Amino acid sequence: MARILVVEDEELIRRAMVDEVERASLGSVEGVGDIASARAALAAEPIDIVILDLGLPATADDTQPQQGAGLALVDEICGVSGDSPDIVIITSETSVEIAVDAMRRGARDYLPKPFDPIVLRHRIENLVVARSRGEEVKELRRVVERVSGVESIVYRSQIMRQVLDRVRRAARGSSTVLIRGETGTGKELVARALHFASPRSDDPFVTVNCPAIPSELLESELFGHVRGAFTDAHASRRGKLEMADGGTVFLDEIGDMSPKLQAKILRVIQEREFERVGSSVPVRIDVRIVAATHRHLEELVEQGLFREDLYYRLNVLPIELPPLRERPADIIPLAEHFLQRINRAAGTQVGGFDDEAAAMLRGASWPGNIRELRNVVERVVNLTECGDSVGKAEIEIATENPRPRHASSTGAADESAASVPVLADGYPPMDGTLRECLDRLEKTLIVRALDMTGGNRSRAAGLLGLSRPALYDRIERYGM
Repeated sequence: MARILVVEDEELIRRAMVDEVERASLGSVEGVGDIASARAALAAEPIDIVILDLGLPATADDTQPQQGAGLALVDEICGVSGDSPDIVIITSETSVEIAVDAMRRGARDYLPKPFDPIVLRHRIENLVVARSRGEEVKELRRVVERVSGVESIVYRSQIMRQVLDRVRRAARGSSTVLIRGETGTGKELVARALHFASPRSDDPFVTVNCPAIPSELLESELFGHVRGAFTDAHASRRGKLEMADGGTVFLDEIGDMSPKLQAKILRVIQEREFERVGSSVPVRIDVRIVAATHRHLEELVEQGLFREDLYYRLNVLPIELPPLRERPADIIPLAEHFLQRINRAAGTQVGGFDDEAAAMLRGASWPGNIRELRNVVERVVNLTECGDSVGKAEIEIATENPRPRHASSTGAADESAASVPVLADGYPPMDGTLRECLDRLEKTLIVRALDMTGGNRSRAAGLLGLSRPALYDRIERYGM
């Protein structure tokens, strides 16, 4: 509910305004008649909206209005740090210029005397709605910070604690940041967290995936272009750097950027300006650059593929992300986090990971890092019956190598594939019609699934992606 203060020295008008606000149920309202009383009311509790007549006496004992005192109060209210109240000026018809001056100082609206009380009510209603929407925006921003900020990153390991401490410290300034790490380690997530922990969090976070955009288009994507700059440039267009003005631009995989664009990015870092494609007019921006790469930039510099001066400009605040295999304490918390998210998205109710499954996850090498772990968890959700926990069998299926199996070191064939002969090229022989070959393969996979689940037909059906009746039909068909 809005808190409204009416500051008007004429008692009848003040009472009428207070009554109108109360009738409209716009919020709690208080009326005072002089500047000193207004200051006291503003100091006593937070006020959302102030209805202020500029022609007011300084104190209750004064009889002469003082225009300067009203303007001074506007300055005081608008100069308060944080969420200052919205001000609606009430003024006589002959003092419109003063009202305009008050609005330049920060007042939101004004009404000339005499005014219709209904008009006043509508003005207050608009301010109440606007403030309510502002609070909603702030709450949404807080939600975004929880989802995208440092606190959103799942970890338990000491090494990640140290990394995120460094992210928090780096977030305080505007220096260029270089995030390094293998593919799938979460470089963009860390860049986003850094932005939302920084003073720039209210401004845009813009991502540019450098290798995903052909080099001939990346220049226009970054810097924008003017109409007629090239064949299809039918209208001028802002680039990602301009869109990020005031905020952060994230240059993902900058090690893949062409030398020509490297030189232009270097100029942006040094001079904070650039020209759109096809224009010679400089565009100035205030943007923080966060770059990321999985490549060894030092080697690229030695090979002449990456500018040495750009490397030093980027590497002001380096942040190294460890691969998942070096942070085993984080594997199960991450897997459980992904499981919860996938359950919510898919409407499933797969339980947690049993001890054997957890041990298998912790023991894997994860060359694809967090991205690979997330894919495996999504796969096991589709292999596991709702209500069941994820077991060893589901993890084995979800993480198995899709390449053809070879004979073991003892020369014996892998028992799980023993009933399907495999030629040297990795394919089963064409022994019969296509239907016969497929039936043999299907029977082998059913036997394998039943073996892996200890004969549990429900779990075997889940592993195979079949309904239980469909599995029973096949077992009967093949005489198993």
